[in-house]
Amino acid sequence: MRHGRSRCEKRREGGFTLIEVMVAVVVLTLAFYGLSQVYARGRRTLRADEGQRVAAAVAQARLEQLRRTVRYSRLPQLDGTDTTFTVDGVPYTVHHTVRAQTPEPQATTVSVQVTWPVNTASRRINRTLDVSTIIARSLPWSGS
Repeated sequence: MRHGRSRCEKRREGGFTLIEVMVAVVVLTLAFYGLSQVYARGRRTLRADEGQRVAAAVAQARLEQLRRTVRYSRLPQLDGTDTTFTVDGVPYTVHHTVRAQTPEPQATTVSVQVTWPVNTASRRINRTLDVSTIIARSLPWSGS
């Protein structure tokens, strides 16, 4: 009978080998690299969505301002004009298009196109958002 274990058995009970540790490090490095790429892509998507959300708010605010402050007879003078608003350091340019007598004789369609710059990984591009509304001439009320 043997009182001790063989040399082979003792080696199997030891810790990890250097190759096992190196393989584990490579696998973990690849996993963390993949996670960092997913995180970076998500941040870019959130930034782009934020720009579009702000552009929609700028367009809506501009249309509301036109409804409140511009007389119906002066709406055609806005056709082709540009206005620039800066939000958090980003310029949002609003281009106005006015189609009088559309869709009805006493109505005017006002469209605003909001353009803003977006930095991509390789270059700077412009994004656009179009919003339209119909503004009708207010007629005096003749009811009882």
